Amino acid sequence: MSTLIENAVDAVRWDPPAAVRGTIVVVPGRGERPGHYERFGRRISADGYAVEVLPHLASDGDELAHAWDALALAGRLGDAPRVLVATDVSAAAAVQALSPATIDANALVLAGTTLEVGAAPTDVEEALAARTACPLHRGLLAADETTVTALADSTPAVGQWRAALDGAAIEGGEAWQVAVPTLVLHGEADQLAPWDRVRDAVGHWPGVELVTVRGGVHDVLNDANHRSVAGVIVQFLEQLRAGGQILNHGGRPA
Repeated sequence: MSTLIENAVDAVRWDPPAAVRGTIVVVPGRGERPGHYERFGRRISADGYAVEVLPHLASDGDELAHAWDALALAGRLGDAPRVLVATDVSAAAAVQALSPATIDANALVLAGTTLEVGAAPTDVEEALAARTACPLHRGLLAADETTVTALADSTPAVGQWRAALDGAAIEGGEAWQVAVPTLVLHGEADQLAPWDRVRDAVGHWPGVELVTVRGGVHDVLNDANHRSVAGVIVQFLEQLRAGGQILNHGGRPA
């Protein structure tokens, strides 16, 4: 059994100070741990949303769906809206779990979506520069020796999504497509996952909002503009609660 499934109920949780307005489940990316999301968890929970961060990345949609179900059985998901936030290579697992839907997430947030894994940076400084310009987050990543080596890793879901996209381009039709409201956040300067490829893959989905971060690099939730990014996410969550239309702004900058 996957360790993600076994440890799902050990996800790190941040609760809001008052009534819970919804629950956010974060799936980390390569070389990331729940502790890397403490700032994010505290900020989003301060606006009324419980935040659950899973122990590590999800390799495919099935693994993610089982982890989601484990949280539900433990009573950790609560009432709607229940929103899945997936970063880096875990974005592919999230898309796979929602096309078609095998989890009851009401919406999806993708951050630093990775469609293919290229050559990893050759040293720690290069890896840190590719991931974040935030001094605090750089310090957290630098303390973990997997910061560089993890960037060479891919997952089955990444390869399957890439193959689906290539097949759709050759044969016509649609590749994986998510039907729930989706917010896509991406750094304009992301060298690990170039924005134009992500935009082409998800920009035509119904109910998708594309937001690029000026000067942002790969770890968009923990980059120098993390406050603005958190604000965009809270706005998205409030729109969901109000039942408002999620509009496609064509890659508006944050």
